[in-house]
Amino acid sequence: LEDHIILCGYGKYGREAAAHFDDHELPYVVIDKNPDIIENIQKSEGAVLYIEGDATLDETLEKAGVNRASAIISALPDDSENVFIVLTARQINPKIKIISRARDPRTNKKLLKAGANHVVMPDQIGGFYMATLVSKPSAVEFFSFLTNDFHSDIGFEEISFEHLSPECQYKSIRELGIRHATGANIIGYRQPNGKYVVNPPPDTTFLPNSSFIILGNNEQLTKVRSFFANFKKEE
Repeated sequence: LEDHIILCGYGKYGREAAAHFDDHELPYVVIDKNPDIIENIQKSEGAVLYIEGDATLDETLEKAGVNRASAIISALPDDSENVFIVLTARQINPKIKIISRARDPRTNKKLLKAGANHVVMPDQIGGFYMATLVSKPSAVEFFSFLTNDFHSDIGFEEISFEHLSPECQYKSIRELGIRHATGANIIGYRQPNGKYVVNPPPDTTFLPNSSFIILGNNEQLTKVRSFFANFKKEE
């Protein structure tokens, strides 16, 4: 495997992540040391690529191809193990994207310092989600619709500068004409400094280390991918 995702831990959150990767046809490999979980993987109908082993060990991560992977998700229930995995993965592959789960808010800074790009605290998110269902129910339901909780055909696509052909780079939203060509909407722009602009104006330009976040249905997003794959510079 190359440019794949390593998923450490195949519990509840690991399985949810794997289901998302399956839906989007993203290559991944699972690491888990629990024999019961490994047995369930072996019995499952889907062909899940897995490694039975301890993800905190260098040799296990290397066996999973951490030096060639594009991202790693550490979804173990033990914060100390997640910190160790983040440290090890960052040392082996300085460029890999690292997302880690955390249970204790105090672990957040440790994980970021260890090298995680993002830290997710599911319990905190769950509490916020439930509270917002009371204060802003329609807004939350709409967001759930967008994120596919209701099995809608609405989704997101992220298009980054580095993955584009030279003909698309340094062009503005107006010049690209994505909405006209595909029907999809650019709803966000990640600036080179990492900050986001919601509903970016038409003169927003694709720059190095930037990306567009695009919203559309399955048909529109397929057109978006085709649009960028076949984009030709106008004469």
